[in-house]
Amino acid sequence: MLRENFRKYDHLLVDLDGVVWIGEKPIEDAIHALNAVKDSVRVTFVTNNSTRHRNDVVKRLRDIGINWVTVDDIVTSASALAELISSLGIRKCYVIGEAGLVQELQERSVELDEEADAVCVGMDRGFTYDKISIALRNLLKGALFMATNSDSTFPTEEGLMPGAGAMVAAIAAASGREPDVIIGKPNPLILMIAARGSSNPLVIGDRVETDILGAIRAGMDSVLVLTGVTKDLRGVGPRPKFIVESLKELLL
Repeated sequence: MLRENFRKYDHLLVDLDGVVWIGEKPIEDAIHALNAVKDSVRVTFVTNNSTRHRNDVVKRLRDIGINWVTVDDIVTSASALAELISSLGIRKCYVIGEAGLVQELQERSVELDEEADAVCVGMDRGFTYDKISIALRNLLKGALFMATNSDSTFPTEEGLMPGAGAMVAAIAAASGREPDVIIGKPNPLILMIAARGSSNPLVIGDRVETDILGAIRAGMDSVLVLTGVTKDLRGVGPRPKFIVESLKELLL
């Protein structure tokens, strides 16, 4: 059905983990499908993963055969959060996160310090008790609590692994505060940033509680691709407009 109505959508907002790749393994059908439609519709890759800078995402996409992608075609939760922090005039952050978040903030001239106006939390595979302690100290002094995303897990070749939501939850538990902002899906902010300049975008993702719910909150149509986290919609909440086995089924 979607292929017949494909031209009504002027912009595809495509998730990465679980849609284009799983861990380090590319999904070949997805690569083929995206390359086939690149000249007929705008494509932006929108990911809650904050660990990689957009330039690194571009390199990885090119390495797996999506050679036309540029940094302007990528929105990560790290780049979206850095944009928001800059727009709010926040100049100093304590960061719990990896290179992607650190670099995006630095490119916005945000100073990284243990005494800060905001605590910025993303996926951090070096998460420690000391980092919770420093975050808590800042939050108790009134710093803003800003998070890239609340995904509790993410898919890998070995199965699900803990996501940024685990770090966010630990800091929330210690401080007794929920984040002031979670910019990643299902928050519509990241999708609205990615969709700028389009009139009828379509959100494509593998996770009902983030991709699909985010699309609903943003007032956008959505497609659930069954190559990632969500495999069975029985008992699952928000419903996508379309459900497909893979991007190949959706686009070709």
